[in-house]
Amino acid sequence: MFTPSYRLAGHAVAAVLLAGVAVVATGGGAGAASAAASRPDSYGGDAAAAALQFQVDKQPFPFPVTDPFHTWVPYADTSIDSSGGSEGIASSVYPGQGVIGVPALICEFAAQLCTTPAGVPSYPDFAHAQYPAHPDDSAQVSQKPFPGSGPFEVTPNKVVAHADRDRVEAITTTGEAGVTGVVTVQSSTAHSLQQFQGSALVLTTQAVLKGVDIGGLLHIDQIVSTATAKIDGRKVGTSTANTTVSGATVAGQGVTIDSTGIHLANQSDNGLVKKTINSALAKLASQNITVRSLAGTKSARPRKVTAQSGGLMVVAAKTVNGPALPGAGGVENGDYTIRATLGGAGVNAFAAPAVPLPNFQVPSVPSTTGSGAVPPPPSVGSGGSLPAQSTTTTPAGQQPAVAGSGQQNPVALPTDLTNKKLKTLALVLLAYPLLMLAAAPFRAPSRLPRAR
Repeated sequence: MFTPSYRLAGHAVAAVLLAGVAVVATGGGAGAASAAASRPDSYGGDAAAAALQFQVDKQPFPFPVTDPFHTWVPYADTSIDSSGGSEGIASSVYPGQGVIGVPALICEFAAQLCTTPAGVPSYPDFAHAQYPAHPDDSAQVSQKPFPGSGPFEVTPNKVVAHADRDRVEAITTTGEAGVTGVVTVQSSTAHSLQQFQGSALVLTTQAVLKGVDIGGLLHIDQIVSTATAKIDGRKVGTSTANTTVSGATVAGQGVTIDSTGIHLANQSDNGLVKKTINSALAKLASQNITVRSLAGTKSARPRKVTAQSGGLMVVAAKTVNGPALPGAGGVENGDYTIRATLGGAGVNAFAAPAVPLPNFQVPSVPSTTGSGAVPPPPSVGSGGSLPAQSTTTTPAGQQPAVAGSGQQNPVALPTDLTNKKLKTLALVLLAYPLLMLAAAPFRAPSRLPRAR
């Protein structure tokens, strides 16, 4: 993802280019304007999907940083904007750009570590495509569980990303993944795609989970979360967001899941199934595990669209009583809260046409040559004396020839024209950021729901 500073710099460059066009037009008498491009003059989009999102919290937290355990599994994100650049990120385990940027930070403060033959290893199972510098990327996945032991594991399968001026896409698939005893899945996919269809920017992102097991008691065949949007900056945009849960069962009996929890599907068996399910749900509660659905949100306006699916929220409490870490003094042990979002997809985009520049009338520049013209006065050299110059004498009894009284002062013309150019440049540079603020934020990156 482009950082806000890069995006802001891109817009600043665009403003300068627009200003330059205006100044050239002012100085040379602008010709006919070129036809506008079919796509919006100003646009930006971000689309992200994650099949599983894990957050681990503890009070007090044993580390001097906030939210250190916040991971997406798998993750796909794309971004594109009117600067002409685009970016795709795909990762089987994505802890955020802050963690992935650690190797570069190490090289910045300890350059000697990066000069060794091995160097600082890059983050594994991660693909980063960026147009125009690096349009295609893929990770050499091991097809083996990562990290290989412990309660949390992910089996990478496919990690690819592509980015060009018209289309940007990221796809990540995994095999078995999850936290043992809390939530596991047999397979999952995160897909993010942005492309132009005519003059409209179309964003599509989806997360799919299959073979979901929660606490060993709740089974779900499939969860699909989708978020889409379409915008061209002229007509009203469109957006959709939804999550579909298929084949949810507890103790082999069908159930439904809503914002309040798990409920028995319609049954007519004199209450036997209800007792069976209630017994299973009681066991789930004894493990400090709760499950509920999250509502999706969407909004569509002519110049801004957003959509965010909800998915399912699983909250579990786990107690850690292991050996004390050196220097931590045992504060790392205690009760942890694990929040897992199953199925999440979100898109965010803006688009707007450019505001036409005022039609400045450029005065014509009269010729400075011809009869009656007065040459500019000579300049004084560094020595303070005027340079030698040829003179002509006027016959006695005649007045020296002078320019007509209606002639404009040719020395003042370049100054007047320069002022008009500067005023045009200042007006354009002031109008461009005002246009961006009125149309949409430079970039409001879409992010998946984060429960607190």
